[in-house]
Amino acid sequence: MTLRKQPRQNDDETPDLTASGTVGIGKPAGIQFSFDPQRPYLVVLLNDLGKTGLVDGNSSAGFFLRIMPGDHWLITFTLDPKWNWSFDHDAISFKTKGHAKHYKVISQDDQKVVIEAKSPYPVHNPGDNWPTPEDQPFNLYVLMSQSPNKTYPMTIDPDVKNPPLGGQRIGAIPTSAVPLA
Repeated sequence: MTLRKQPRQNDDETPDLTASGTVGIGKPAGIQFSFDPQRPYLVVLLNDLGKTGLVDGNSSAGFFLRIMPGDHWLITFTLDPKWNWSFDHDAISFKTKGHAKHYKVISQDDQKVVIEAKSPYPVHNPGDNWPTPEDQPFNLYVLMSQSPNKTYPMTIDPDVKNPPLGGQRIGAIPTSAVPLA
């Protein structure tokens, strides 16, 4: 997670903003972003609300989403209501050209972003070679409000492993921490 003091960076590609026609086919997953109140600096937590196995990693090493071959998800990102924050307009972008084609934004408001996510690979057969692991880093843009007149733009930057290495748990991409002033 980073605080943005300048214009957005790594805005190489945004997912399709039109409905895909396949809403409801993907497995539902709810992921809530919150902060670790035990830390003296901001550490973003990703909570897998349905215990789907989609979220992997931890607050020390970072979090990522695991999309396995054959997976098709309907992911609802929400923000913990204990904090005064909201999703920014056009809340999601991918850092690398070509990755957004696997995702579609279904809906978005200030507290929720719903995306459809598909693996580019079919279901894995045990005798086949595992597809090459691919990181698909993306940015979610939020606005943190400290008072009615003070709003701070922030970027949450988790990765997607689509697919993860050999289908096994692998090390997460570190998440930057922002010290509290």
